[in-house]
Amino acid sequence: MVAGAFSGTLLVFCFPRTGLALLAWVALVPLLYQITQVRPRQAMVAGAFFGLFFHLGNLYWISDTMVRFGDGIGWPTSVAILLTLVGYLSFYSTAFGGLAAAACMRGGAGGIFVSPILWVGLEFFRKYPFGGFPWCLLGSSQADFLPVVQITSLTGVYGVSLLIVLVNALIAYWLCRPGLKRALMAGVPVATLMGATLLFGYWELARPLPTASFPVAAVQGNVLQEHKWKPEYRKQIFATHMKLSSEGIEQGVRLVVWPESSTPFYFDGGPVEAQHMRNFVKDKNVPLLFGSDDYEFLSGTKDYRSYNGIKILDPDGTVRLRYRKIYLVPFGEFVPLRSLLFFAKPVVQSASNFTAGTDVVVAAVEGENVGAFVCYEAIYPSLTRRFVKAGASLLINVTNDAWFGRSAAPYQHFNQAVLRAIETRRYLVRAANTGISAFVDPFGRVLARGDLFRPALLVRNVSFRHDETFFVRYGFLLSHSMAVVTLLFGVAVVVLHYRDKRGQRGH
Repeated sequence: MVAGAFSGTLLVFCFPRTGLALLAWVALVPLLYQITQVRPRQAMVAGAFFGLFFHLGNLYWISDTMVRFGDGIGWPTSVAILLTLVGYLSFYSTAFGGLAAAACMRGGAGGIFVSPILWVGLEFFRKYPFGGFPWCLLGSSQADFLPVVQITSLTGVYGVSLLIVLVNALIAYWLCRPGLKRALMAGVPVATLMGATLLFGYWELARPLPTASFPVAAVQGNVLQEHKWKPEYRKQIFATHMKLSSEGIEQGVRLVVWPESSTPFYFDGGPVEAQHMRNFVKDKNVPLLFGSDDYEFLSGTKDYRSYNGIKILDPDGTVRLRYRKIYLVPFGEFVPLRSLLFFAKPVVQSASNFTAGTDVVVAAVEGENVGAFVCYEAIYPSLTRRFVKAGASLLINVTNDAWFGRSAAPYQHFNQAVLRAIETRRYLVRAANTGISAFVDPFGRVLARGDLFRPALLVRNVSFRHDETFFVRYGFLLSHSMAVVTLLFGVAVVVLHYRDKRGQRGH
């Protein structure tokens, strides 16, 4: 228990905002060492405590967000929801502990080298139940360690997770089996792999980029969540976005980007502001990409579906792109198993009831395809890959992180978005309502960045890229294979466990 809790606590400090990301390369050693010393049942307990301490430390902000912005949600309810989520996520580390210990029981301390495969396989499975919650995968802790994360263009973020667990497993093995010969036998392959990773990373970072000549403006209006939908702030919010956009256009930009839900009104409802926006793009001859809630009436009824979406207004005033968010935030934009949660009325009633979109949509801006996605979708490598496969030569992420205040969440969210640029080798333009807005180049270098809770206009040149990385072409080759191995290994462990029990009864 202590080892698991200690590793979980150490891993919390590897994610923003501590600046201790390199600690991840040793943070798992206490947990992995204990796994080599105990039986699977005890290792599962250690894995459970690891998950409890890590996820509580990393997701603490969820409770505060619910209390501040959930209608009628108090601290007891919000803490209960947080603990439920933490318990669910801890299931994966519990399974990891049991499976890794089973490998060590069969193969001795050397069985710990199965743990990187199991870790990646279980991380991959996290993206499925209830829409998935792959927040802060282990590899995303290294977003600032650019030489290492360049391999995500080959493997996705899962390749970095694999390396981190592998290095931790090597150290744990050395603690179990001290001695120069064993150290060299196990250490040389791992050191070779790490060396190759770093060489690849530095080589990639040294590659020149074509001259960026397409100027884009990212608008950060700094609208507090408490103000966003209040009628008395509507005029001020709209004026702020228009003013910053005009300043960007004066600097010669050829595309203006507003954040998620930047219009405090339904654009399609025909309010006067919508006509002002059309007149603005016509007058300035510059397209405008903006986040705007969307709706459609069901045929023959007065019922309608709401969507969190993105639109692009062409210089002629027509809506060129209409994208509807595919991955919704659980308990924020929809409630999983809503009908079963009758006992948690404040949660169900305070959550929005958006409908998920289904289609990846790109749109041409000056002859180049742009792919834009919303907020939480930045944590899904599969989605940005789909945009690039659909022809996107520039990625845009619009988001509203005002919900999270000054917690670690906006920084965690931004780090994950950076990896999407590296995986696809695309420039990423990020417009965030209260920050962190940014421009990121195809190698993860942050070219410009806004501060939290300050209005900002970021203007930078980007370029359009048409090449496909290995990750874009072949997707989750690494993680799929490891997920299959993990599943088969899990089945084998269960079968062998029951076979051994039956054998013991026979004696």
